[in-house]
Amino acid sequence: MFCAYAQAADSIQGYPASDEQKYQQALSLYKQNKPDESLSILENLYHTRPEVSRYLYDFVAIASWSDKHELAVSEAPIN
Repeated sequence: MFCAYAQAADSIQGYPASDEQKYQQALSLYKQNKPDESLSILENLYHTRPEVSRYLYDFVAIASWSDKHELAVSEAPIN
């Protein structure tokens, strides 16, 4: 869905970015009023590392805060 931005976040200064670096970048982008870029990175993270629940929960939160409610609900872990 938002893969173009996730690919851009894959490296920092020519080195592969760690998951934590990507996560922090996603949070920073949201704070810079760039929710689509943030969501792209978080979506990539939670699909590649589903065991790290904060990636999914932050994706859902940022989608909701950005008035992307349908996206937030569609990805929310509802039991």
